[in-house]
Amino acid sequence: MDTIHSEMRDIDGHTYCALNIGKVSGEIPRHLLSGKQECGYLYREGKLTELYYSRILDTRGMRSILYDTPLMIPVTDIFVHFPLEIAERLLELSAAVQAAPRSFFENERGLIPSWRLFLLEQGGAVMLPLRVSDLIFYSASEEDRAIHVHRYFRKDLYAPFALCHQFTQLLYLALAGFAPFEFEEVKQTSYRPIPFSIATGIQDEKTSAVIDSILTMRISAQREEVSGAYSASENLSWFDEKLRGLSLTRVEDSRKEERLEGYLTDLKKKAQRREFWRKKGIALIVSAVSLLIVLSVSVQAVIRSNAPPATAGMSPQEVIQDFFAAQNALDIERMNESLARGVKNPFEQQVTTLFVNSRVRQAYEQFDAHITPDELKESGEGTLPDTAILYGVDELTITKDSEETYRAEYLLYAPVVRQESSDEEDAYTTADVVKSSLLFTIRDDKGYVEITGIEPLESEVINRLQIPYER
Repeated sequence: MDTIHSEMRDIDGHTYCALNIGKVSGEIPRHLLSGKQECGYLYREGKLTELYYSRILDTRGMRSILYDTPLMIPVTDIFVHFPLEIAERLLELSAAVQAAPRSFFENERGLIPSWRLFLLEQGGAVMLPLRVSDLIFYSASEEDRAIHVHRYFRKDLYAPFALCHQFTQLLYLALAGFAPFEFEEVKQTSYRPIPFSIATGIQDEKTSAVIDSILTMRISAQREEVSGAYSASENLSWFDEKLRGLSLTRVEDSRKEERLEGYLTDLKKKAQRREFWRKKGIALIVSAVSLLIVLSVSVQAVIRSNAPPATAGMSPQEVIQDFFAAQNALDIERMNESLARGVKNPFEQQVTTLFVNSRVRQAYEQFDAHITPDELKESGEGTLPDTAILYGVDELTITKDSEETYRAEYLLYAPVVRQESSDEEDAYTTADVVKSSLLFTIRDDKGYVEITGIEPLESEVINRLQIPYER
């Protein structure tokens, strides 16, 4: 529960606005009270007035800061007090922040603890100085710090754009009743908030698209939208322009809660899936790969010693085509079917690892993570399911070089393994496009075609793709 709130209180015959900031927990550090008191600001009708607190009061185990002002309403309570004026009051608060001296809110992150921002019932805003903010931080509970400070943070936030992002979060909070990055599941799934239309019930497509795009904007796009020569508060005019173009009208929707609950259920499953793979994925894959390799070697030895391969009766070109088709299917047994004894499959380790990854995830998640280039093209979407990998051969051509040799030229799409990834990188998968050619040596002295040699001729990365995951 948020304990930071204000109330009007009569003390010694005078009415003050008492800002309750938390429980009394020892003496206040001297450096927060020594020297000249820093001024805050009261903003009304386009004018700033310096504002100082009257005193700090400890009563009944609670600590309050007394101001000679009307009731100060925390910006986080904007929907409770101003449900029909959310846009207007946020624009007024934005104007107040822009009117304050540049140094008043300047910090390396660009964000403002929301306990520094208040609205007045009859119009106007109050902005508290940094030293008072430090005093609140000292007295506030961990829950209050999370509500007013930590929940606005996210990785890859460009400081000059930070307040545009934070004010968008405040708008989302006012209309949804919860902050966009408040749920732990949102943080675990690359900080992708619940879509604005689902969270709020506001179905205007333009409005939803604008809010969702701001909240998920990559840092490169943030740099393009605002100037680094200006402070975060000066760049708030960008947010003002966006807000004025939005429609925040709610339409009565009997299925809103049902849709939100369904989305939260799916989000929790996705977060649990990521957490499972983060903790146990590598161990499972390594164990399964080891077991599969042992089984594969044993099974292949038995098969080859007792029966002709399934490719018996195929022409050399068909055998090579089937080899690559098996590679796209992650079927290592089928790939090795047409290899003569002792011939090394250059893709064995790669295909085996991807096969095990795919099957383990299918068993635990009912989700096939492997997508081939053909499947990506056929979908026509240009996106992949969340955490899927792109792997396979495309544009295969087979040319006869001699009576016993055939040249295969193709493009191999292979996933790029990242040692570390940012939240921005978690929004897409990366795959190299490798222009490759192999020389196959063919023998037909057992009544069927066998591959007796595979020689690499060319392997060159010609492109690196970044394919976004479906949202």
